Amino acid sequence: VKKKEHFWSLDETEEKATAKLKIQIWENDTFSSDDFIGQLELNLNELAKPCADPDHCGNPRKDPGLNGKTMDLFTQKSTKGWWACYKPG
Repeated sequence: VKKKEHFWSLDETEEKATAKLKIQIWENDTFSSDDFIGQLELNLNELAKPCADPDHCGNPRKDPGLNGKTMDLFTQKSTKGWWACYKPG
């Protein structure tokens, strides 16, 4: 994010922000209020490796993200797989 510290400053200050993707899942009801189902926040610099199969999400032996395995999405450029979604609290 580039910005000037003061309006009279000649040079811009560049501040690096952490790249995060926050996903929220809501149920869409027609006649009643929508219900919050869960959320997932992904740090794109240290992205947890995804599961190859949705049944492996949350399994400590088969979920590489739970075992601390990460990747940098900006280095790898793309990925596909499954991440566990949870409801906080």
